Amino acid sequence: MPIRNLCIVLGDQLERNSKLIQNFDPDCDLLLMVEVQREATKVWSHKARIVLFLSAMRHFAEEMRQRGFPIDYVNLDNPLNSGSLTKEIQRAILHHQPQNICMVEAGEY
Repeated sequence: MPIRNLCIVLGDQLERNSKLIQNFDPDCDLLLMVEVQREATKVWSHKARIVLFLSAMRHFAEEMRQRGFPIDYVNLDNPLNSGSLTKEIQRAILHHQPQNICMVEAGEY
């Protein structure tokens, strides 16, 4: 079935009641979550913080799966992971061919 909305969830936007998913239809929409090396290294962070951040992302993704949300989740150790959020979004667009791209405005640029 064609994807209507590819909904990008950033790692600092793990909100169960996000506007991004209020009108989400699991029959035609898809969540995209991506772990990328650059996000973990562009600003110095303690290793424990990075582990906590990735753990939170993975737990949120699993919770959303259990609630019936289809997810394309790209793990950090996926051999196809380019290490770039932009490139992973581009790859997801090419793969899923969504009609629309949706995301909540990023907290930082």
